[in-house]
Amino acid sequence: MATHFDHLQTYSERLAKSTISTQASTNGATTANLGFDDRTVEADRLLSLQSLMHMVDIGNVARPGDVADRWSQAIREENWSQGDDEKKSKVPIASPLFDRAVPPNPNNTFFIDVFALPLAKVLAFRFNGFQPVVDQILNNRRRMVKDGASGGPLSPEQEAAAASAAAPFDPQACLTMALKKYTASLPPSISAPQAAAAAEEGTSPSKKATTDSNLNISDGETKESLSSLLRDTQADVASLLNDKELLLADLEKALD
Repeated sequence: MATHFDHLQTYSERLAKSTISTQASTNGATTANLGFDDRTVEADRLLSLQSLMHMVDIGNVARPGDVADRWSQAIREENWSQGDDEKKSKVPIASPLFDRAVPPNPNNTFFIDVFALPLAKVLAFRFNGFQPVVDQILNNRRRMVKDGASGGPLSPEQEAAAASAAAPFDPQACLTMALKKYTASLPPSISAPQAAAAAEEGTSPSKKATTDSNLNISDGETKESLSSLLRDTQADVASLLNDKELLLADLEKALD
């Protein structure tokens, strides 16, 4: 879990850049070859494999409701056991979640919203057959929120959070967010177009001055491109893993 966010950022931005550059090339723009190919490019292949295995590791919330509940309780007991040991050793408890004296929040969707769902949505963007995993996580989330509300209506904040959770992975939004973080860390002398071009090509913004960004694509064009891309993509996890049948079997069993 220590590298979860770094890995998710790398994988999602790699897929997003590939999608947007494909759209730009289709529209006749001159752009770097940023195609993602986890069938033949070892680095891309490793990213997909690591993402799949990490999803299995944290995928208890993708199981059917009763099974997911048992896993959650087992993890909660494990955390409490660690907290008990820390109390006995008179060291600070690592997290309030590890403190048996703190009642668990039945409406706590933090793990789903921050860890499991973002990764699952990126994998569903890459693999057509992964959407049922996202759907099951969302079903469990809805059930948690409903149970936490004791059957009453959801608050506007809960409704907004549910809508945000259900939104699919958006490559354009992913790159926009990445660019904002990148430009925020640059000296004031570096312009936004320079930063955009540098982020796209992986170069230093001080060495590349340009006023043109290949990511200037309309929402309509982007959505149409993504729809076409997803229709044409026939990615098969079994083919991706090739001779790693046992790994695939474990993955399928974990997601069963």
